[in-house]
Amino acid sequence: MQLSDFTHVVPTKYSNRFICYRYDSTISVSLYMYGEYQQVEIDVLLQLIAENTVVYDIGANLGYHALAFASKSKNVHSFEANPQHYDLLRMNLQDNPRCNYYNVAISDHDGMTNVETINTTEISNYGESTVGTKDGTSVQMFKIDTLVDKGEIPPPHIMKIDVEGHEPMVFRGARKTIKKYQPVIYFEAQDSSNMPELYTFLDKLGYSMGWCVVRNYNPDNFNKNTDNHFGNGAIFSVIAFPKGNPNVWPVPVTGPDDTWEKLLERQEK
Repeated sequence: MQLSDFTHVVPTKYSNRFICYRYDSTISVSLYMYGEYQQVEIDVLLQLIAENTVVYDIGANLGYHALAFASKSKNVHSFEANPQHYDLLRMNLQDNPRCNYYNVAISDHDGMTNVETINTTEISNYGESTVGTKDGTSVQMFKIDTLVDKGEIPPPHIMKIDVEGHEPMVFRGARKTIKKYQPVIYFEAQDSSNMPELYTFLDKLGYSMGWCVVRNYNPDNFNKNTDNHFGNGAIFSVIAFPKGNPNVWPVPVTGPDDTWEKLLERQEK
């Protein structure tokens, strides 16, 4: 893929030449203005990464998280279903020997699926591209369990999952791997309707869970930019530790019916 009028190259914390979209209203804007995206989230996970750590980045988008993880880990395996994102992801990661990248969707069965096509000539949140649409681009789809069982990827120590509501399917397709290898799991929990299934899934495997709230604007950003473009906007995620892990998260998920909305209500009291 050649760079077009709809992409630009920006310096970021982990790359002097990071390729992103010109009209993406969220991730690319953050990278352009602040030289980072969700850095507070990344800093939490970097504390858990050592030189022998294998990280899965499921829903890798353009690869900013992957480069951050690769700065400390043994290797990173980045999965991005959207071919448009993947083209930029590949260019951003191709010179890093610790980064592996795959243009596949991760789900609960193997086969083919459609991925939403982004109109890169219009301003919108490109990170909301979804899997399983009626129209779009056809891509391969795999279970994590399939890839691990076949030896195509090593088992994980950490799984970061951000797949725009497709999280339950990712979990179902990784049940065997999660049960056997007990990785730390960090997943976006914006879709509250998924929380009962996700909580129950992890609870049955002995995991403890806590809320991780990350503001879209980080005052201590890489570019030292004091212009808060995102206001009070935030991403709500859950970090899950397997039984026996010494980490204790200060803001626990209270049960299968807990949601980020209820978390806000508790904090406002």
